[in-house]
Amino acid sequence: MTKYILSLVFLMTLTTGAAYAHPPNSMGTRYNREDKTLEIHIVHPVRNPKKHYVEKVTIAKNGDPAVTKEFTEQENDKVQNVIFELVDVDPEDIVVIEAHCSISGKLKGKLDLSKLIK
Repeated sequence: MTKYILSLVFLMTLTTGAAYAHPPNSMGTRYNREDKTLEIHIVHPVRNPKKHYVEKVTIAKNGDPAVTKEFTEQENDKVQNVIFELVDVDPEDIVVIEAHCSISGKLKGKLDLSKLIK
């Protein structure tokens, strides 16, 4: 009986943790033409930003990973902001941004540079 109860508690712990794990909800971007920087605002509401956070953000240009920034915690319980330098990009380049959750999942978005760079 004790083994059954311990197994049940262990199983409940595993499934409860998975229920709280989720990828980031959304991303917003802003390009600064003067500095040639891309600001990314990642919405990822969590209970504990030290344990459940946006672990890394990767930018790929034309299919090749360009740069990655990694984090060990989220800046607060709602969002993670990150700034990338975008120096060698053209309006026709395809830029894909991925934000990875430290527990489970990722959010992926494509950036239309033709609207940002002229």
